[in-house]
Amino acid sequence: MRTKSSALTAAMCAALVLGVTACGGGSGSGDSGSGDRKSEGKGGSPAGDGGKSGDQRGDDAPEGKGGKGGSAPSGVEKRPANEILRASLKALKEAGTWRITADGGDTGSADFRMDTSGNCAGTFTNLGTTSQVLKKGDKVWLKMEDAYWNTSEGKQTLAKVPEAKGKYLYGSSESSFSLLMVSATCMLGDALAGGAFAKDAPEAVKGPVATVDGQKAVAVEVQEGQGAEKRTNVYYVATEGAPYLLKATTGKKEAIRLSGFGETFDVPATPSAGESVDAAKVEKASSGITG
Repeated sequence: MRTKSSALTAAMCAALVLGVTACGGGSGSGDSGSGDRKSEGKGGSPAGDGGKSGDQRGDDAPEGKGGKGGSAPSGVEKRPANEILRASLKALKEAGTWRITADGGDTGSADFRMDTSGNCAGTFTNLGTTSQVLKKGDKVWLKMEDAYWNTSEGKQTLAKVPEAKGKYLYGSSESSFSLLMVSATCMLGDALAGGAFAKDAPEAVKGPVATVDGQKAVAVEVQEGQGAEKRTNVYYVATEGAPYLLKATTGKKEAIRLSGFGETFDVPATPSAGESVDAAKVEKASSGITG
């Protein structure tokens, strides 16, 4: 059974293209891990103007209005570390929609939009090949571009399942490991709710205010996982406007950025049966292929 902390790690790794950038690496605070450096990394865009204003009653209520840098200070950085995380999760849920981006440099990148109704759509690029992902509830569609099918692994798979080319691999995240991995980013909200942001989460350590893509954010560091999975995750929460989570890092390199809070998300149409092929069938056919 997957642990709370490994669920988050899986989501972050999937955002950085299925572990290509050393998602299985050791712990460490990374370039911005301690929260004492200003972080103005690549990828992502500033939070949208569509964030909702939170009800300030109670410890977990968002403070201030959503939007880009320049909103009124919320004072969230004055709260205890664990309260900051829970306030951030509440703000995320109240936003209703958001965008996640990740940039793994030469190895890959990802760009997803999602909502609290279980819808998610986006693309990820892995070693020069871009794939499309669509998730609606527990159903997932994955479409690799033709460049993938021209690789050694792709050709060997097509030799067994020729109808897969140009089609969406379709199924559920429970029936297909590939679909589970590519859709893990879509489940980030659930992973946070069950992990570091939960009321019974491990004690977090608050760092100073840093800068994330031009926005002020307080860093909160949490030690998560056990044994080989133990690592330091750092979460950057906006201190102006609603306390949205702007950035999360795990280990030394992996990072995702969140933006577009409350912005309109037009869910793509569901691919037809004729455009889809059973993902489990393709996985079975490709098992044992080394590329």
